[in-house]
Amino acid sequence: MRVKSKTVDLLKEVMLSFKPPPDLTVSQWAAAYRYIPPPAAEPGKWRNERMPHLVEIMDAMGDYRIPKVVGMLASQSGKSEACINAIGWHIHLDPTSMLMIQPTDTGGKLLQRARRAGYKGDAGAEGACLVSQDARR
Repeated sequence: MRVKSKTVDLLKEVMLSFKPPPDLTVSQWAAAYRYIPPPAAEPGKWRNERMPHLVEIMDAMGDYRIPKVVGMLASQSGKSEACINAIGWHIHLDPTSMLMIQPTDTGGKLLQRARRAGYKGDAGAEGACLVSQDARR
């Protein structure tokens, strides 16, 4: 009895869904999958070397043993980007409920528009646009 190729393809795809996600910290995920869109000052792939002070903070955001992460940083030091990296990590590797709050409605809308405008992604969910095309393969 010969199995049709469509059935074999379907079974392969189903088996791939059981493959565990890669074991990456948030900072490793960001370095591998995060894309910064233009008109950012430095568009392109995320580089942890550019903001090393965020690595430990990002990794703490993805550690289930740490219930609360508090950071005291200067303004314009990458806090929102670190949070976006953590959100992208969760969307891709560890789906969970999340809420990102900005101090004002205007600030939240500006952040949402700016972040969604340039991220590469093909998912229907707004948040999944944080993940680059490479993450979806």
